[in-house]
Amino acid sequence: MELNGIKSDFKSTGNLALKCWFSNNAGIKIPEPLDVTPVEAVGPYNEQIHQIEKQTGAHLPRETLKDTSGASMMDPKTQVSRIHNISILEASKRSLEENLVMSLLKSYPEEYGRALANLVFNAFINHHGDPALAASNASREAGSSPNTVLSGAVSIIGKKRAAGAMDAMSLMLGLFEHEGIKSAIDTFDFSKVLKKLDKAGKSSLTAAKGDTLAPKLLKRISGLSKKSIFIEFVREATGGKPSSDAVIAAIW
Repeated sequence: MELNGIKSDFKSTGNLALKCWFSNNAGIKIPEPLDVTPVEAVGPYNEQIHQIEKQTGAHLPRETLKDTSGASMMDPKTQVSRIHNISILEASKRSLEENLVMSLLKSYPEEYGRALANLVFNAFINHHGDPALAASNASREAGSSPNTVLSGAVSIIGKKRAAGAMDAMSLMLGLFEHEGIKSAIDTFDFSKVLKKLDKAGKSSLTAAKGDTLAPKLLKRISGLSKKSIFIEFVREATGGKPSSDAVIAAIW
């Protein structure tokens, strides 16, 4: 066009280089020439992407249970059952806490996550003097089947027992959900988050006088190979004296 003496109608902007809206190297270190840096999408797509990024946690689709199960199935070829698409034979090689985490999160934890889950489960394994234990013993003595015995105990262990930890979890979720954290073991400066935490929030995370579980949990956590942003946060927010509910919420 220039050779024919014709100028463009408007000034050129940008270039024809690849402009990805999304990029994920899946934790693999890629050479710089191949490592694509994402750019912000054009409107209105950028606004929609920002809204999606505000969603926290997994959003699992609901499935009809007619002739199928969202959790378990039997492989028609091998006749080996699968739980959340994991073979029972594979699950049997995993520890109890790994399978419990898998049932909740649909994925197995790494070594650090497994160690944290092990701590929490062991903290509540002793049911001496617990009404749930009394109910299960009474059910067993009455000749109930094993699943009925367990159901009797589970019916007594309701959400109220974990209400403090759930409240602490909701508090931290509100503080951290838009901070762009990709991993709980990344390096993160939570000084800005601490400023958002009011006096009532700090009080709710701080241990009461008779809370003897939190120091034991923290002592064992200190001996692990990695550090969690959220566990370090509850330490800092409470002057080193977080409640057991706060520690459990941070682990979750």
